[in-house]
Amino acid sequence: MAGIAAGYEYRGIEYIDQYDSLSEAGVIGGSAGNSSGADRSINSLYTELVLPVMDTLELGAAVRYDKYSDYGSDLSPKLSARFTPTEELTLRASYGQGFRAPTLDVISQAPSFSAESVINDEATCLNAGGTYDQAAGCSVNVQVDTFFIANPDLESETSKQFSAGVVFAPTEDFDVSVDAYYIKIEDSITEVDPSDIADLDDKGVAPPAGLGCERDANRGNAYSECTAGYGNLGYVKTWGYDIASSYSTELPVGTLSTDLTASYVGNYEENNELESVKYAGTLGYPKWRGDLVTTYATADFDFSWTANYIGRQDDGNGADAEAYVTHDFQFNYFTPINSTVTLGVQNAFDKGLPIYAYDG
Repeated sequence: MAGIAAGYEYRGIEYIDQYDSLSEAGVIGGSAGNSSGADRSINSLYTELVLPVMDTLELGAAVRYDKYSDYGSDLSPKLSARFTPTEELTLRASYGQGFRAPTLDVISQAPSFSAESVINDEATCLNAGGTYDQAAGCSVNVQVDTFFIANPDLESETSKQFSAGVVFAPTEDFDVSVDAYYIKIEDSITEVDPSDIADLDDKGVAPPAGLGCERDANRGNAYSECTAGYGNLGYVKTWGYDIASSYSTELPVGTLSTDLTASYVGNYEENNELESVKYAGTLGYPKWRGDLVTTYATADFDFSWTANYIGRQDDGNGADAEAYVTHDFQFNYFTPINSTVTLGVQNAFDKGLPIYAYDG
């Protein structure tokens, strides 16, 4: 039998972040931002169809429509397939599109003034009496009047996701699965300041809609005023694998089970039109992570041992952070009075963190 589901969802959000009146009025020198606040309502419609084409093949389709009261609407479709040629083997795949709406603090912030340093625009530098070098920038520090605004042209980030995998379960006590994924996020919501705008100008790339700097022809075409804030700029993309396996066996007294989960990140790349950075494998972004949980359980108690693994990472300066393993233990005793007594130890062998110099 085919199945279909449909629904409607409503959400209302109230948000406020109130600065003190003296800061807002400029009585206190300097500026670190300004108040923000807005109400948002979201009306959503969604439907999903499951279609068993054959006993071994199931197709699915879903779509969701979200209407935001403050910035616009988004449509999120998804297609999926599940093929089971034998009882032991399952193949699965899915493709979907999604979005992330601008947050309320970003789209409701009151304009705030700041004198921003710009040393990477040649015309602005020369007008201030400095000398300009492409690599080093301006010889003097130039400040440009800047207004940080809630960008009225800001749109949501959009994403595309594809995954495919296989599940093999030869017995009731053992199974293993491997899934591959690819995700790309476009029109990333990015904070853009005057220096970023100058870099984009230098590369011949237009700044995000709603943001930019004005030039004064009477001052050598130097920046006279900039409008900065959040805009849609660049993309993020990643791909990798997720691996999972479980096994259990009955002993003369109790049950012994193991569960393995692991993730491999082949690529994690961020491109903001100014530069492209690949993070996978660098310090803070290990390619491998995983944990192995072994549990012995009886009717009266269970005991588990978890080994946590973080793969090696490159610090970018010729030294590597070696692979890192910690061990956790937990014992649960199920008392006759319908309660549980638990004793646990995290990082049982007091494994020290590897320490590397970073950014001073």
